[in-house]
Amino acid sequence: MIDLCITSVGVVVLAVLLYTAVKRQNPVLALVALGWWLAEAVTLAVSTIGAFLLISLSGTYAEAGASASPDLLALGETFQRFDRQMWEIHMVF
Repeated sequence: MIDLCITSVGVVVLAVLLYTAVKRQNPVLALVALGWWLAEAVTLAVSTIGAFLLISLSGTYAEAGASASPDLLALGETFQRFDRQMWEIHMVF
């Protein structure tokens, strides 16, 4: 949760600071940069939410014990891949 708050909020703060500093020289460039950085923050937040879903799923898996459904494992792998792919996508921005 700390990672989500600090990193995503930090990216948004930096984006707004960059926008205010550059908008007088080139408003179009400032707006494009702001949009890209906000897209990065949103992608990072969505990635972290995928990781949080793994926590609740692991509790369900632990309660099920030996009779755990293979669907739970598949869902866990899906959440993990989602988290990793969103993390890689946020690096593009």
